[in-house]
Amino acid sequence: MKNKMIILYITLELYPYAYGSGVHAYEVCRKLAEIGHKVIILTTGDLKQAAYEKWNNIEIYRLRFPLFLYYNQLNPILFWILGKKILNKINADVLIGHGFESSLFIKYSKIPIKIYKAVGTMIVQKRVRPEITWMDKVGKLGFHLNSMIEKIACIHSTRIIAISKTIKNELIENYKINPNKVHIIYNGINLNRFKIKNKTQNKNGNKIVLYVGRLSSIKGPQLILKIIPDIVKDYKNVRFHFIGNGPLYKYFKAISKRSPYIKIKRFIPHYNIPEIYAYSDLCIIPSYYEPFGLVALEAIASRTPILASNVGGLSEILKGYDEDVLIPIENLEILKNRVSSILTNDRGKISQKKAKDFLENNYSWKKNAIKTLKIIDMIKKKMDN
Repeated sequence: MKNKMIILYITLELYPYAYGSGVHAYEVCRKLAEIGHKVIILTTGDLKQAAYEKWNNIEIYRLRFPLFLYYNQLNPILFWILGKKILNKINADVLIGHGFESSLFIKYSKIPIKIYKAVGTMIVQKRVRPEITWMDKVGKLGFHLNSMIEKIACIHSTRIIAISKTIKNELIENYKINPNKVHIIYNGINLNRFKIKNKTQNKNGNKIVLYVGRLSSIKGPQLILKIIPDIVKDYKNVRFHFIGNGPLYKYFKAISKRSPYIKIKRFIPHYNIPEIYAYSDLCIIPSYYEPFGLVALEAIASRTPILASNVGGLSEILKGYDEDVLIPIENLEILKNRVSSILTNDRGKISQKKAKDFLENNYSWKKNAIKTLKIIDMIKKKMDN
């Protein structure tokens, strides 16, 4: 694309103080800026972060308001109310809205090209979310409204980018979106951030089983808790590390106080996450629903063995890598046996060449950015005709 553009990227969360979507937004924007486009990010932040910041060809505006419980309907509403003042000052060529929280920006913005980046489907999450705490039950009540908000973005966007075939199919099936409007662009991985280290460091002779992600019932960390009593009978030197925050944090914290085998950390900035993967012997991703599965790519980049639920985006990306790492959701017997096998025999150890080839060939943030620009170019040509 010859003409350089001003791209406004709207995301509720941003690296380094967020995982998943926050990492995605940061990496894509970084690559778009490296290609030569001016990128403006509108996001949220706390009082420790600057309200305005500039990184090379990226400008960041941070709105300060307390984020409510994950997927609370007040988040996209407050995001819009506070953000529209900044939106009106920006003369952008393209708006990219990341997640359903960007829906009102997509509907009301006068920017000519509006792309909705679908990173999950609210209506499907409502159906598959287990109810563990009262917050799960209350949260489910709002998912119908969330799906209505998300549908606004699907209707008013010029095009939609889905992060997996799973998400594209969910949008078509549940929101009756024209398939030609939805394009699939997979997430990437920044291999420069994940350096291979000695896995014996900082472990005191223990085997480390890792969970990284939101402590929410839909992510399935409670399934790991169910197998711990059987695992520690045979492996006294195993420790289970849970990294993340969410509705189940207090529940997990209380359990960790009663068990020497469980360690929990509410939040670690994402730039420190590679070190966590590096000293772990196994990473478990037991999700009930997963649009993509960036944690799986990060673990592979660190040559850390993984076990993951055979669902959604996880199934989609890992079948091209190693189907043996996939486990039927809620099949605790298989999960327990696979964990024991890896702890005993280092089964699942990842070849550095295999990991590098798989990730470089399939999951690149630069390719993600280039494919995004091709979609924008296609839209512009149709608008000019």
